[in-house]
Amino acid sequence: MVECLNGCGVMRETAYEGVQIDICPECIGVWLDDSELATIVDAEGRVWPPGVVEKVLAVTGGMGVPKHERHRALDCPKCGQRLEPVNYQVNSGVIVNTCRERHGVWLDAGELAKIQIFMENRR
Repeated sequence: MVECLNGCGVMRETAYEGVQIDICPECIGVWLDDSELATIVDAEGRVWPPGVVEKVLAVTGGMGVPKHERHRALDCPKCGQRLEPVNYQVNSGVIVNTCRERHGVWLDAGELAKIQIFMENRR
């Protein structure tokens, strides 16, 4: 059982793209254990409506990590260490908070879909 990193309470385990993920029913944040994000990205199981793809691609892209993300205090639910904000694939513009010990990543609401669409568009 994983507690929401935003302090909302217990997250629910949910099947998504063949992976059991932890999702917060309140803030819709997602905790993915190590390698689950790669499995989801490789699955390419979801079909996105063209309008959604256009909207996501309009807001993704960009380098670096915004200042407000660098000062955000989120701790790994497995080891308690501070999660490091990283721009997914260096230039997606989607900031994921990752455990340095490789326990997993935290994604805010909507970021999982943004990553999937970004990566499918790169292919």
